Amino acid sequence: MSRETVLHAQEQFLSTQFITLNALSKFDFDTYTAASIDQLNKTTVAEFYADNHFISSIIDQYEYTSALRTNFYTISIPGSNSYTNFPTVYPTQANLDQSSFISNGTCSCDVTSNCAYPAGIYNHSMSIVPNEIFLPDASLLFAVTGFKIGCVPQNALLQSTLECLYYQSCLNMFVALTAAITTVAPLNMSSSSRFLPTTTIELMFKNLMLES
Repeated sequence: MSRETVLHAQEQFLSTQFITLNALSKFDFDTYTAASIDQLNKTTVAEFYADNHFISSIIDQYEYTSALRTNFYTISIPGSNSYTNFPTVYPTQANLDQSSFISNGTCSCDVTSNCAYPAGIYNHSMSIVPNEIFLPDASLLFAVTGFKIGCVPQNALLQSTLECLYYQSCLNMFVALTAAITTVAPLNMSSSSRFLPTTTIELMFKNLMLES
């Protein structure tokens, strides 16, 4: 959706005509161009967040289930042909140094679709108990540094950072545990960029991922 939003804004901007009766000085032309680009940035970001809020509101209102079943899960009622839905409940804080998540608060996907917590890989399976917090109770194999998961993948992604992609060790572990692509190089941390490894994807999108 974010890609479509940017492409649509770009097409609209390139189709805009700029006609004046008199020739402009370089200063006036540069000023107008800078103002137009700034307005493009603001309009594009506003359009994306309006669309994202609309989709999130529909998910919250009608309790649509994510394809990854990250916000609601369905269980059958014993002795009947009926089924019922339960919201996923995430911890609001996580301690990745412990064998399991430790939390003083919870976030339920039937209240908000913005619940998110640090992504990790666990070597275990567990049965889901209705209304219980979704707490992995096995040792953490690998924490995907910077990335988060939650009710709606897109909302969790916006709260994530790209930290893992800057470290070869993180990428190697991710590849080893997921059998993903075997040749992948980390992002260049030494390159001049105004976006730090700890910059959230949401903040980068607000700047349209442009360096200047």
